[in-house]
Amino acid sequence: MAAHPSGARTETVSGGEILPLLSLLKEQSDTVRELIDAAREMQRAISEQDHALLERVAAREGTLASQLKELEERRLAWVSAWAAAHSIDSDITVSELIRRIPAHRQRIAHSLRVQADDLARLLADLRELHEVNAGLLYHSLAFTRMILGALTEGDVRGKTYGPGAAGNPGANTRSSRTIVDRRA
Repeated sequence: MAAHPSGARTETVSGGEILPLLSLLKEQSDTVRELIDAAREMQRAISEQDHALLERVAAREGTLASQLKELEERRLAWVSAWAAAHSIDSDITVSELIRRIPAHRQRIAHSLRVQADDLARLLADLRELHEVNAGLLYHSLAFTRMILGALTEGDVRGKTYGPGAAGNPGANTRSSRTIVDRRA
């Protein structure tokens, strides 16, 4: 046990036992990098209205999200097992864990800090890309709704292409020529 700056006594951590956590954080970072690449590809698919690419990227994102979830579950299990072995609360943060690494093992502590910071930065980048993509999809959907509204004069059933269209009983012929004249 070593003294913590707050005066509390804490058990120190050997650098070697942290290597699995470091490895998991690296795998998570690599997966998030792939998700960032997919999000950029998704932006391109949305902008170019490439439906086939959109479907492929969505499937890839789903696979990567599942991988990331599995890695996070493994990380949480590792932290929980490690915390139980050291008789500490399982909600320990990386910063708290780093403080428990002895001075002669600061190289591993530094590697852990760099990896955790890299993962946090990548997650922020991914969040930003998803927000941009959500905005692109929102505007694309709004445009589609506007076009559909113009074609149907706002009537969900439609006047140009619906049951009330010209040639159908009860059709309003003048309003049935909103954008596309059926006779043209």
